[in-house]
Amino acid sequence: MRVRAMLWRLMIYAAGLVAAIGLQGTIATPAVAAPADEGRMGLLFKPQPITLSVAHLDPGIDSATVTDVEIADFSGDGRNDIAVAWYATDNEDPLASRRALSIFLNAGGPVFAPPIVLDLYIYDPATPALSIFRRGTSDVGVGDFDGDGDLDLVVTPFYGDELWFIENLGGGQFSQHLVFMFGINQANFLTPPEVLPADFDGDGRDELVYIVDPVLYPNDLVIHFWKTDGAIADMYQLDWQGYDALPTRWTRSLAVADFDGDGLPDLCFTRTKNPPYESGPALTLWHGLNLSTGYFQVWNEFPSFLCSDVVDVRPDPNCRPGLIVTDINGTRMQYWSATCAGPIDFTLAVEVTGYAGLSESRGMTAVLCDVDGDGDLDLVTKQKLGTVADANQIEITVCCYGGTVWRRINPTPIDTTGFQNQTTNQILRPRNLAAGDLFGNSLPEIVAGFAADADKLRIAIWPNSCLGDVDRDGQTGYADLCIMLELMSPYPAYRDRGETVALLNPDADLNKDGVIDLADLTLLAQDYGCICWNTPGHVVADMNCNGALTLADVQPFVLALSSPAMYQAQYPECNWLYADINEDGSADFGDISLFVQLVTLLQ
Repeated sequence: MRVRAMLWRLMIYAAGLVAAIGLQGTIATPAVAAPADEGRMGLLFKPQPITLSVAHLDPGIDSATVTDVEIADFSGDGRNDIAVAWYATDNEDPLASRRALSIFLNAGGPVFAPPIVLDLYIYDPATPALSIFRRGTSDVGVGDFDGDGDLDLVVTPFYGDELWFIENLGGGQFSQHLVFMFGINQANFLTPPEVLPADFDGDGRDELVYIVDPVLYPNDLVIHFWKTDGAIADMYQLDWQGYDALPTRWTRSLAVADFDGDGLPDLCFTRTKNPPYESGPALTLWHGLNLSTGYFQVWNEFPSFLCSDVVDVRPDPNCRPGLIVTDINGTRMQYWSATCAGPIDFTLAVEVTGYAGLSESRGMTAVLCDVDGDGDLDLVTKQKLGTVADANQIEITVCCYGGTVWRRINPTPIDTTGFQNQTTNQILRPRNLAAGDLFGNSLPEIVAGFAADADKLRIAIWPNSCLGDVDRDGQTGYADLCIMLELMSPYPAYRDRGETVALLNPDADLNKDGVIDLADLTLLAQDYGCICWNTPGHVVADMNCNGALTLADVQPFVLALSSPAMYQAQYPECNWLYADINEDGSADFGDISLFVQLVTLLQ
């Protein structure tokens, strides 16, 4: 009787809480709530990755690594593909060296077609210093440069002054176009560390923007822009620039977003202001491009540490994009929130520490994606150094509540044991991290490249949940099979006759071919029994994460409903969505009666 009385008091209290905050039966949730069909409890990455072979290396190869990976739909079939820039060097026989862009087209489910390999190396035996991509690859950019509706690519060099534009012809066909940053091959030792697309002039075609080099700036240009008025073969360089009084060096990373709210893209890059020394860190924004003069307005912020990467993020949809920067030693990140209106300004809002710190003087790469399906972008970071013994080279930091809470998942659910990065070329490489939905469950996979392992060059893919996890509960089992069979039935019980089956649950279209059929059922059968939990053995509604559902979970349950931010602060290793017992994407009044029933049954 005492237990039941306590639980009924919980229901009365929660109902009063609802009335008090005036939400008519809905408990407050973060500013960007998860859609009803995308709620999911916790992080469900499989710790061990799937690997794809990029190249088999000849015995004479002295060094090889993947320098960048990108995820995008290059074939236009609705499935995300993977582009991989890589090199393999034979010091004694340079002609046997390789520099390439490999494109893995997604064939549905966990299957990728054999890679399309584009050769980027042109060896010049008469003048080896003029060989194209003589030292290897650096970064990859993806954008629609010619405005024809499909995604093209560009690859930058390591120690060179040439670019490869890769035109997407459709149907898995690509055409390569070689250009030089300064008109001719001058053998400049430049390494653009990051390249991005954006339509700065509003003509419907993406321009290309990249940082010229961390330390060298021929013609005093820090940033290069390229565009075309027609074909990619006719790409030409623009003279857009932004100038201020600060000296510039050690430019390592770049972000593009509408930072001033005028509807047009701007850019932000990291640098230092005390050349030749790497000191005096700065974040520089170029915004408000005047197309008639070619000049940007300039704004500077000054973080407390040297930066290795910067990404734009907009956790509050009512405000302009803010910035996330990672430090040069791979130990911490900062979130700088932006003003919502008026002049540009940024405020240091959050700092998160405790990252692996494997990359002294080199830092960690950052990408954003919604790893937990709650509607907010989260942060994935990869140390730029790491050995085969380091399991924590990739880490995840979840957001948000309007950007006020960022929580580093500890321990990381991603296991990188057995993979390594090169220890040479400290300035840049690698940037080889990407995230995107590859397996069709509306959740992003993590993709990373590494240095060669013996005679193999591979990329690793960490699946987010199981392939056949239709209901996204972290496992492929009987419940998923029932959903799949019901969707395949000509008369599903919960839909009106004539409604398109494929629209009911896109996660059941496992091969993303637009229909739910025997091919999807076969993939589910192959994946049957898969389980992936980042919190092994988690019990539903276990709000204090002690492994059992008891009366001790009542208080944290109420806290999760009333203030997710306060709950996350008090229970940092848990997830407020554990209170989403009915799995509708939010923790609200509808979960209370289920919670009471569960606790009652277990007493």
